[in-house]
Amino acid sequence: MARTPKIASKAQPVKAAKKKVAKKVPKRAKKSVKKAISKPRNLKSVKIKEKKLDPTLSAIVEGLEEKKANNIAVLNLSFIASRPAEHFVIADGESRTHVIAIAESVQEMVRKLTGEKPLHSEGWSNAEWIVLDYFSVLVHIFQRETRHFYALENLWADAEKITTN
Repeated sequence: MARTPKIASKAQPVKAAKKKVAKKVPKRAKKSVKKAISKPRNLKSVKIKEKKLDPTLSAIVEGLEEKKANNIAVLNLSFIASRPAEHFVIADGESRTHVIAIAESVQEMVRKLTGEKPLHSEGWSNAEWIVLDYFSVLVHIFQRETRHFYALENLWADAEKITTN
């Protein structure tokens, strides 16, 4: 009478496969995944008066408000891994002239209050979308139609939105 070989349970090969995969993943990758999963995200809108901002960011908002920029939104991207900057400031103006005036006001206010100049600026020729790069803060000043077309707030929807109104 020959003995029949034991059939391994279905769970054993799966556990073995998980162990092999776990060994191949570097420890730093495991830590970053755990950090991303465990870090709570606050997707609620916070008023700017309730939140203390860094001097550059508050100077930018002040420059926008001085020239009556519309729909000012500050997006906090600091907890997003692939962020281009710590904050995005997005606003819009009524016309080409208004957009240029807003951008000049922001540059002047930041230079006056913090002494900083933008590292780079773009979009002055047609003034549909002017970008001012202050390294940790990117300022986007749109004409209204262009802002609705590109919808940067939706592109960075998982960012914390800080409103000024």
